Amino acid sequence: MNLPRNPVIRLLASTALGCALLAAVIIYLSAVSIAAARDPRLNDLYGHWALLTLSAALAVNIILATALRVPFRPARLGAWCSHAGVIVLMGAAAWYAAFHVSGECLTMADQGRWSAIDHFFVNDTYAIFVSTDPRQAPVQTPLGVPGRLNASLAGLPEGFSGSADLFLPRAELAPRWQNDSPAASPAVILQIDDLGHSQRVTLCPDEPEYQQFGGRGYAMIYYPDSDPRQVEQLAKPAAGDRGPGMPYDVAMVLSGPQVSPVLVVVRPDGSRWKGDLDRGRELAVPLAGRTVGVTLLERLDHASLTWDAQAVAGASAAAVPAVRVTIRGSGFERTSFLPFASFENASAPLRMDLGGGKTIWLNFSRRRVDLPATVQVTATQYLTHPGTSVPQDYICEVTIAAGGLRRQETLRLNEPVQVGAYQLSQGSWQSGPDGRVATIRLLVASRPALWLIWTACAMICAGLLYGFYAKPLLMRRAGKEGA
Repeated sequence: MNLPRNPVIRLLASTALGCALLAAVIIYLSAVSIAAARDPRLNDLYGHWALLTLSAALAVNIILATALRVPFRPARLGAWCSHAGVIVLMGAAAWYAAFHVSGECLTMADQGRWSAIDHFFVNDTYAIFVSTDPRQAPVQTPLGVPGRLNASLAGLPEGFSGSADLFLPRAELAPRWQNDSPAASPAVILQIDDLGHSQRVTLCPDEPEYQQFGGRGYAMIYYPDSDPRQVEQLAKPAAGDRGPGMPYDVAMVLSGPQVSPVLVVVRPDGSRWKGDLDRGRELAVPLAGRTVGVTLLERLDHASLTWDAQAVAGASAAAVPAVRVTIRGSGFERTSFLPFASFENASAPLRMDLGGGKTIWLNFSRRRVDLPATVQVTATQYLTHPGTSVPQDYICEVTIAAGGLRRQETLRLNEPVQVGAYQLSQGSWQSGPDGRVATIRLLVASRPALWLIWTACAMICAGLLYGFYAKPLLMRRAGKEGA
């Protein structure tokens, strides 16, 4: 192919090529931005070879056009400076895209004190957490690209291995109870018929989410180690015993080695009701001023909970990401799906008894990253616009501690706080049943190459100013000297 010899045509061709490459980069980034908003996994396309190739071609075009068509002399110094700034800006943007980290952290109110923040969870990532002691931080296994999932789990007790081998981006999960746990873990499965609605309820004291069932105006709890004397005391309390003092009815399912399953209702006024729970027979129970049907379906002495998952393609409010894990040991193998939770430290884990007194807790969440300091919220203030309920500002007074140093900061809307290489800003507040703020979600982001981006912008501006003001002066001076 013969290139045109006319320098004007060559310049126009080079300019057209550069504009085409720039347009292709803009179109690509716009398309990926729209698609990634619907499916976060598509954020990986920001590092795709197609974008890198287009960006590299654009940079080469600018470099060659500048070197070949813009002679390096004082009058052209502005163009060189601006073009160099564009190249630096592209490199800084690539650096920022490659190493930028964004995520969220959560603090929760507990008896007037906010929980400390020493880590955050990275957006658009997945990890499985394994703990052998719920009082200690779990060990995480980042999953990388879920579409090519085959990860070995870390943090398991000696003699056990685990793997994650299937990821479902949208799944509906259902609990599956079996009576095959290596450890003694009592549970009861009940059928509750209330206000025309029937549901299956499992009560298991060893599982956080199944320790209590809340109906409309009542709560139901299971006590598996009761003896006849305790049942008698609950059913016929001593004089002056007003019960647990709850503002609602409490229905207690009682059983034990010498106690057949019974149900005792304790009302706020201290009155009681007792009925026998026979397997398969519905018991009419007076609860919250109405009759609720309770049927004992099954009693488990070695209850184990796992999750089944069904992939869904359409819209479903109950659909969440899920991952399948398998735990293996000598004579032990159990498979379960884990539902995704945005915050590992604020969601109930799956408890799994391995036998021999060993228990693990499993959770599926985002990758966890430690902060270089501990952040403690000490006071909060929610401001609205005068005369309205429209929020005006969220204010957090925080203490930031790193090593032996402590400092006080105020975190407001559009006024972030710097914690090492990370920037914390206001995300969202959520109130509890009493109307007070119960949880605060803060946004976390790093700003790599920010200084280089500002340097590139300064170079572009300096080049433009030079071209508009210094270049005309130099050209006029050169014209006078030539005359």
